[in-house]
Amino acid sequence: MIENIDDNEIRKKLENINEKIKESLTNISKEVGKNIEEAKQQIKNRVRQKHNFNKILKEYREIPNIQLMPNLENDFNYILNPVLFCLANLEIITQFSLLDDQERKELMKKLGNDYFITKFIDLMEKMRNKNIPNPSYNLVHQHLKTLNLNNYMNQDPAFIINSILTLIQNEINIANNYPNIITNYFSTTLNIEKNCHRCGGVVQISPIDKLVVDLFLREPDVAADEALQSILINLLMGEENKKGTCIYCSGVTDNTIMIGGLKKYLIFNLNRKHDVFHRMKFTCSDPLKLEIKKGIEEYKYEYELISVLTDVHVDYYDQQINLEQNRTNVKVFFKNFINDNYYMKINGKYEEVSQQVFHEEINRHKPNILIYKRI
Repeated sequence: MIENIDDNEIRKKLENINEKIKESLTNISKEVGKNIEEAKQQIKNRVRQKHNFNKILKEYREIPNIQLMPNLENDFNYILNPVLFCLANLEIITQFSLLDDQERKELMKKLGNDYFITKFIDLMEKMRNKNIPNPSYNLVHQHLKTLNLNNYMNQDPAFIINSILTLIQNEINIANNYPNIITNYFSTTLNIEKNCHRCGGVVQISPIDKLVVDLFLREPDVAADEALQSILINLLMGEENKKGTCIYCSGVTDNTIMIGGLKKYLIFNLNRKHDVFHRMKFTCSDPLKLEIKKGIEEYKYEYELISVLTDVHVDYYDQQINLEQNRTNVKVFFKNFINDNYYMKINGKYEEVSQQVFHEEINRHKPNILIYKRI
């Protein structure tokens, strides 16, 4: 039996559907228009900030000033000042520290002087100030010493950088509605998959956000010299790469770790926990080209090497050895974002060098921290 259907009823249903489609399209159009206007305003604000920033920079030093290796007692962490110097050379940190915009004023007012970020910004500004020949870093050291207690003397630069950036990130989060420059510019997402050898099953693990990404150098069978570009994925496999049991067939699983999300800055720590004799040697890739897959989409990124900390002695068992070696050994290499020139600071002296010499010298030493900036 064929059911009789009223034409008028069908027409009304079609009209309702059409109305809903029109309403949805109108809402989508409004939302798209709103997003376009917001993007335009953000671009205008960014251009205005950049213009103001460039004007301000003319009043400050091109190269920040801080004593990298002051001759002090053994209760002073000699790695902290070189780390502060590397951070001071980053454009976003400099801009955040020097631009006296209303939003930042409100942030500082809300947080007050008891927070680390106020001491950090004050030091970053003084390191650029031409009228301050020897800016004091004591308040920053003291604050970190109070917070970290026994960890203040930690000689691992990755620990120090991560501690500073995390501290700033958390303090900015306390002030609601303020853009977090650490999360927005430094946070790198690592995707982890558990892969089964027996059945081929794959289990996705919750992504991990890192401010400093460890690259685990493995002690090779023979002296090795490879480019970072070619071995990056292998170097990501570290402490998280623990064997497990497959939930599908009870077979043995290994982890695959991939970079799943990138920001403006990418900070690598060359972790030699498994290469304590420093036998692994590699060439720092510059530019560093990365491909990120998100679903069916593939994104290509290119990063330039802008800052390197080398020859930091990180002994996981003997802190005293670290202190004695790091008092004089640490070297800093950096590209100046103001004039695009390359520099290295060795034995307490700055030297401007060509890009070629910059890379040759880095590869001749033992890098600890590599800071890349998206081109």
